[in-house]
Amino acid sequence: MTLPNLLTNKSAASLAHNIVCAEQVRRCESEAAMVVGCSLYQLMERAGEAAFDVLDSHWPNTKNILVIAGNGNNAGDGYVVASLALSKGAQVIVACEDPTRVLGGDAQRAQSEWLAAGGELVSFADMEFEGVDLVVDALLGTGVAGPVKESFQNIILAINDKNFPVLSLDLPSGMNADTGTPLPVCINADITITFVAIKAGLVTGKAKSLCGILKFNDLGIGPSFFELATLQGKTVNWNRLQPLTPRLPHANKGHFGKLLCIGGNVGMPGAIRLSAEAALRTGTGLVKVFCHESSAALVGATRPELMVTTSDLQEAL
Repeated sequence: MTLPNLLTNKSAASLAHNIVCAEQVRRCESEAAMVVGCSLYQLMERAGEAAFDVLDSHWPNTKNILVIAGNGNNAGDGYVVASLALSKGAQVIVACEDPTRVLGGDAQRAQSEWLAAGGELVSFADMEFEGVDLVVDALLGTGVAGPVKESFQNIILAINDKNFPVLSLDLPSGMNADTGTPLPVCINADITITFVAIKAGLVTGKAKSLCGILKFNDLGIGPSFFELATLQGKTVNWNRLQPLTPRLPHANKGHFGKLLCIGGNVGMPGAIRLSAEAALRTGTGLVKVFCHESSAALVGATRPELMVTTSDLQEAL
């Protein structure tokens, strides 16, 4: 069963997290890493370490791990996770499309270190699911735009069918990083840890159900990255909301802020009523609603704390 979709980041400095498109990450992360004196391979190691920390925290007693590796940098992150798990005494299998294929760049180095540590590779065709406790999804990253090739679709469907706990690296494999759309299938993850920045697709559409718990780690390059990248928006880390603290006995509504909600046209009082009540429930002291006169009675019904006005917006302000 997929866990609820939450956003967690112990090192986050603020409640809101910036959202970017995948192209921004591909374009800016190397320069951002350079600014802080971090090589791209060190960045890969940081990603693998962050992912292993999540694995170890949420599944501390897992001993039989299957890592599904693709052919790009996402696979490199997976090889780092595999090496770390192996060093901690876990039984780790890494499955890939072609064990004889030589990967490029930093992924090749991560694969070589996995083999040097005593790890082995098996092909998808020879992969066995028996005895597996957990799957680490390092199959596909943010670069996928068109339909996933058939051999990868088959692996994705097989993992989903087995209903193993799944940790996805950066995003569930087979998902469009900008829209959250399966291409045409994607991993149904229990936890997804995304790196550097939150991609728009992870908080959009079907992705909210497919990512599971969404975790974020900027790998230590966040500030330099956002000096270079263009934002698409922000998402809220609800885990960092603090409970309302007790208020002083002599406090009144004037001490806790004022909010004006504008909406509620003819026949549409619902949304503005819900918004105004939400503001009251989360601690706003004085909430006023400016709406159409035909909606006024419904907006104020059962919540006499709401101040409702219909005649003059300037007066309401």
